[in-house]
Amino acid sequence: MPEFKPLDQLSHTEKVTIAIKLKDTNSFFTAYFNYLPYFGTYRECFEYLNEIHLDIFGSEKYSSFDSFRVCMYRDHQNKRTL
Repeated sequence: MPEFKPLDQLSHTEKVTIAIKLKDTNSFFTAYFNYLPYFGTYRECFEYLNEIHLDIFGSEKYSSFDSFRVCMYRDHQNKRTL
């Protein structure tokens, strides 16, 4: 399990280290499930990771939590049909 720190306590280097793991879709999903135990809601975990992505790459990975959920569901369905 990754070490958790609130966003405002992360150094730039720590954000970059996490952001590297958010670069592609499958890695974002993996990071999401790894960080989920630290949050009270699914949305809070998503927003934490999406904010790190925004800080480092200059854009959000997903436009909204609903968009993220649709992509995650679609990815899961595609893996089931393979």
